[in-house]
Amino acid sequence: MDPEKFDADTMIDAMASFLDLTIEADYREGVKAHLEAARVIAVDVLAYPTDDDAEPAPVYRA
Repeated sequence: MDPEKFDADTMIDAMASFLDLTIEADYREGVKAHLEAARVIAVDVLAYPTDDDAEPAPVYRA
């Protein structure tokens, strides 16, 4: 996904339809703000360089 082409309103409409949800008008701006914040975080996470053979960290349980 191109971060410059991200449209939160389109994402809200598409996902609400897909999930059969109704997003009330009072909540729409809050949902949009959270999607924009998540986009910023995702861009940083996806930009982190990793090797093709990178492995996830092992899980340690006490």
